[in-house]
Amino acid sequence: EAERILRQELDAAEKRRREEAEGNGGQRVAEDPLELANTMEKLGMLYRAWEKDTAAVPLLEEVLRIRRQHLGRDHLSVARTQEQLGVLFYNQGKANAALVLFDEALRITRMHQGPEHMDVADVLYNSGRAYISLGNRMDACRVLFEALMILLKHVGWEHPSVQKIVKVLRPRS
Repeated sequence: EAERILRQELDAAEKRRREEAEGNGGQRVAEDPLELANTMEKLGMLYRAWEKDTAAVPLLEEVLRIRRQHLGRDHLSVARTQEQLGVLFYNQGKANAALVLFDEALRITRMHQGPEHMDVADVLYNSGRAYISLGNRMDACRVLFEALMILLKHVGWEHPSVQKIVKVLRPRS
């Protein structure tokens, strides 16, 4: 049902664009690309939730392109999209590509939110997972420990996000 609604939103935006163009002597009328990007992002996240990463990736790549073009490379929405796309790449076994996106998302998120914001901890956690999948346990521990310290300033030891990091950091026997 949600997919149908989001597809309808995308189709309606395209229909409005065509109708406006026809009413304007056939000239292409500018649509709000950020509104389109927001709808595409929702659909991409829906696909991600359904574990349809291959369907989500092209949508989020286009969202990232639109947001970079219209908001600038250092906008917080760009960082959020980079992190989401990085998670999809990580899920597909593309940890190196994910790390590139996570590094840039981390830089932007720190710039806007400050170095100890919980969003920074989320990006660090995702980076840690990517490092582990590449066999780089030292960098993984470094970023995961940083994420843990940030989270502990905001929530207690029993918080699920803290426990998730502790589980990843726990030595394997």
